Amino acid sequence: GANNTIYRDGSASAKVASVFIPKTLEKIGDTCFYNCSDLNTVAFEEDSRLSEIGWRAFQGSGIVELNLPSRLANVGSVKYYRHSGSYDDENSGKYATDYSGSTLVEKYEDRVVNSTSTGVVFTNCDKLERVSFTSNVSVLGDESFSGCSKLESVTGLDGFSIESFGKGMFEGCSSLSAIECPSTLTTIRS
Repeated sequence: GANNTIYRDGSASAKVASVFIPKTLEKIGDTCFYNCSDLNTVAFEEDSRLSEIGWRAFQGSGIVELNLPSRLANVGSVKYYRHSGSYDDENSGKYATDYSGSTLVEKYEDRVVNSTSTGVVFTNCDKLERVSFTSNVSVLGDESFSGCSKLESVTGLDGFSIESFGKGMFEGCSSLSAIECPSTLTTIRS
């Protein structure tokens, strides 16, 4: 519900340095800490109920290390909805765009029938060095770590049951030396 989700409103300060996520919080909303370059610490209370981190939630933040909670299942997926004026005229109404304007989704008779998730959750976190997953995340959106040039390690992925890594997942991660891949992984999209 609304009381279990944190969103960023227009008055939120990008100068926040640390955040403590209480165990009752279930979702970090889209763009919540977007471009909070001074944010270097995110701590989760023990037994955290956090299950979802929204699209671009930490993009451009100054986080150095992140230990994600065990109930986390969804990292950066975007839900698409048809609404008036969302169709791309060039494609004769075949496609609708998401609210970012960057992703095309196929529609048929006013229903979305296929979509691609765009994660970019930690994109351009140029101070991020380590990420540790302790859960079986089922959705890890495209470009989730793109542009994290100091990212050295991502651990905990070996327990995932996902079959593919999203497009550009680790693009520009020039310091990344190893990734623990899930045994179910069959595709790494470029």
